[in-house]
Amino acid sequence: MKLREIEKADITDILDIRVSTKENHFSMTDLAEAGVTADSVAEWLEDSPR
Repeated sequence: MKLREIEKADITDILDIRVSTKENHFSMTDLAEAGVTADSVAEWLEDSPR
């Protein structure tokens, strides 16, 4: 298995996978209400040390 750093282009897919879970399910609305959006993840990613 190869691992790589997350890129901005991955964010939509990551969120799509997150909302497709059956256990501990969150909808996109739930995530947005918790402050997790594509924009907030992109901002976090930009501010993260690498």
